Amino acid sequence: MRHMLMSTALIAAFATASAPAFADVVKIGLLAPITGPAAADGQEFQRGVQMAIDEANAAGGVVGNTFELVVGDVKDQSAGNVTSAVERLLGDPGVQFMLTGYASLTNFEIDNMAEAEMPYMLAATSQQTRDIIAPSPAKYMCCWSLTPSFDAYNTDVTLFVEKLAADGKITLPTKKVAIISSDNAYSKTISEGMKKTFKEKGWTITVDEIVPFGEVTDWRPILAKVRENVPDVVINTDYLPGNSASFLNQFLEQPTKSLVFLQYAPSVPEFVELTGKKSNGVIYNLLGGALTTPKNPRADEVAAKFKAKYGVESGT
Repeated sequence: MRHMLMSTALIAAFATASAPAFADVVKIGLLAPITGPAAADGQEFQRGVQMAIDEANAAGGVVGNTFELVVGDVKDQSAGNVTSAVERLLGDPGVQFMLTGYASLTNFEIDNMAEAEMPYMLAATSQQTRDIIAPSPAKYMCCWSLTPSFDAYNTDVTLFVEKLAADGKITLPTKKVAIISSDNAYSKTISEGMKKTFKEKGWTITVDEIVPFGEVTDWRPILAKVRENVPDVVINTDYLPGNSASFLNQFLEQPTKSLVFLQYAPSVPEFVELTGKKSNGVIYNLLGGALTTPKNPRADEVAAKFKAKYGVESGT
């Protein structure tokens, strides 16, 4: 759902600008992992953007122009595959805007967009975006980040867990935490920030493990280490829903009396499909999501349209 809202914002930005000399059909380029381990997210990106474009076109387009979606599949998000997708879209003279939920994780493609003077809207990892743009903001007038600071990822889990304990919802007899991550910029940035915050709050880190980026099917060797010194909290920042689901399912083979936190992945419908009721009680967070509250009726409206169009629930 968040990707449909992002696309709507992009089309609205086009509408408020003075009318350029575009062709009747304006192509919008989307970078997304349509195939590969993050395909569930990428396919949702595509559906959300297509829904926004269809809605705009049905309303007559903008200043006489309608929109067409062109997708660049970044596959496994490796540098080579991202570069190939970027070059293909930049090589299409009809593409006037580009956007992504996330493409390369390090966001190196921002430099490609700046060089090509291509307007680019991205969510992705805000820390990496800031590191690229901050030294020379004028160079990157093409690019806009839609993601707030990742600093909350670094601090809020610790604060939330301690608040649960203070409210009598859980107990923290040992103040021990096990932290597992994946070798990618997104997951590592978050896990490193979490480790710093937990240490500052007087926690002991019993397990500190990083797995190679990509599909992970066997978490049992790491979980054996977790069980050797039972922590109050078990954290895995691997964002891939398949990996996160297998981690939870294997944890529950011999569960410890620990609160489980999983980064982002439970927001993707694939995770719930793979875990079912086993996911009840798992804590997760994400910075970019639609709030379905009475104060935000647009979120319910978009969710209902998404389900009516595609026959499935959108991610949060």
